[in-house]
Amino acid sequence: MSKKAILVVSFGTVYVDALKKTIESTEISFKAAFPEYEVRRAFTSTAIIEKLAEQSDVQVDSVGTALKKLVAECFEEVYIQPLYLVADKTYQHIKEYVIELAHKKEKEFKKITIGRPLLHSLGLKDHPDDYIIAIEAVKTQIPELGSEKAVLFMCNGSNQMEYAVLQLKLADAGIKNAFVYTAEGYPTFSGVMRQLKENNVKEVVLVPFIFVASEHVINYIAGDNLESPKSRLEAEGYKVDVHRSGLGENPAVQAIYVQHVKDALKAMEMRHGHHRQPAHGEQKTTHHGHK
Repeated sequence: MSKKAILVVSFGTVYVDALKKTIESTEISFKAAFPEYEVRRAFTSTAIIEKLAEQSDVQVDSVGTALKKLVAECFEEVYIQPLYLVADKTYQHIKEYVIELAHKKEKEFKKITIGRPLLHSLGLKDHPDDYIIAIEAVKTQIPELGSEKAVLFMCNGSNQMEYAVLQLKLADAGIKNAFVYTAEGYPTFSGVMRQLKENNVKEVVLVPFIFVASEHVINYIAGDNLESPKSRLEAEGYKVDVHRSGLGENPAVQAIYVQHVKDALKAMEMRHGHHRQPAHGEQKTTHHGHK
């Protein structure tokens, strides 16, 4: 039987408690769902890897090092599942690396593929709607919203189109008074502030739409400094509550990543020719594209 592994990739965190609640907790979900697979961990931030080792003596590999170890240990199938929310530059870089490995003449793995991030598929044709699935998962961790109560999802990064799409999908789902903004790009915090006034909101719940809501993230959102979102909202007269857990602590969100691994496995099997044989009288279909 071939040796198979799931490599769980994230940016990483130096906060051990947050790591256990999010990354490690999700890895446990993978182990339960895929008992025949070895589950390994990798971070993409070299600075985080070094700082974590220095502060807490917790050793984590980079993606390249983790894959080299799997080669040395004679693993034949590797499925990389990033715990990313969107297909940002880092995700694209890993994806390109995986494609390069998959198409090498001297293959190190018989099978290697990468799963999609949390928000990717728009629900067109036969594809699932990742946005609506994620919204349903996040609804389990936010309070009921009344006419004067709103939730603000703070997203990391800048100018990721997925976050603007998330705002549209929230509206499509009929969820009123739920607004999305990014820390450094679009949708903007000032734009959300305008919408709060237009909707006569009196109370706001700040929710970090981030996989690991570390101490640093919570301080950024709800710190005492005048520029924090909480301070700015309170200065405008809003009553503000802060949700202090990351998406990775939510079992419903963890289940989404488990499903994305299942989808990646299914797609890989199809690419490797494990198709149903045509029934008698059916015309055999020629498959183009990945071989």
